[in-house]
Amino acid sequence: MGLLGRAPFHVYADENFAGPINAYKQSPINISPASTAYDLTISNPFFGVDYANKEYCVKNFDGLCIIPTATRNLPSFQCGVFRNQHTINNEGFAAEIQFIHRNKKFTNLSNALKHPEEPGALFIAVLLREATDDNQILEPLIAALPNVVYDSGTNSSRLNNFNPSLLLEFIRNHQFWLYEGSEAYEPFRETV
Repeated sequence: MGLLGRAPFHVYADENFAGPINAYKQSPINISPASTAYDLTISNPFFGVDYANKEYCVKNFDGLCIIPTATRNLPSFQCGVFRNQHTINNEGFAAEIQFIHRNKKFTNLSNALKHPEEPGALFIAVLLREATDDNQILEPLIAALPNVVYDSGTNSSRLNNFNPSLLLEFIRNHQFWLYEGSEAYEPFRETV
């Protein structure tokens, strides 16, 4: 897993990018490192994540969705069906996994996304590159994929011994970009 950059960086609008509704904060975006700025106010970020080895369920919706089976307080994870959504310097990646969180102040994610006046949702996109070596973190996910039926959207597969927090190691190494954005799907609310 190689996420690019030496962040934390803030991403500024690319004048050539027009989102689905031509708004300022539309996701997904192309991150151009030349158009970013290092932000000293977040030079020592703390983002406490411990999903542990919980049991998850892999389902097919519009993309692949990994949902915790035991509790609804854990975030869900989504993988797109067409490689990745975000790019860096117009470079695509083999896959993108989105960690979708909501502020506990709101009863559910849908409600959290309806309030632009305060932070209600945090989406973290992890961009994955193809490699010749196996990624042990992803092995449980890869093993579950053949059991997911992709044409009906109703079948699912158990995903055991998967610790998605290991995919977020780049945060400890300060290798991330931060920007205000939107949902990447309709209704494209700019509250992320």
